Amino acid sequence: MERTLKEGDLVTYKKLNPRNIDLEIGDIVVASHPKTKNKLIIKRIHRIYQNKFDLRGDNSLSSTDSRELGLFELDLIIGKVDKIFSN
Repeated sequence: MERTLKEGDLVTYKKLNPRNIDLEIGDIVVASHPKTKNKLIIKRIHRIYQNKFDLRGDNSLSSTDSRELGLFELDLIIGKVDKIFSN
């Protein structure tokens, strides 16, 4: 699959509402990197297992995602991408 985001693109996102978690397979989310402090990543929800998420990059051949990092806990998901502004 071709990348949805390209270098230089800007995104806006809506922070998750802890009282109403509205995440679905296919959503693009902003998450805290589980192994690198203060680093954010943007990935697509591939699968949901209760409150754990399999996040994948659209370019599967070169993406660092759940296949390498493992499932993402809900508390690592910061928000859902709202808009993408192509550069």
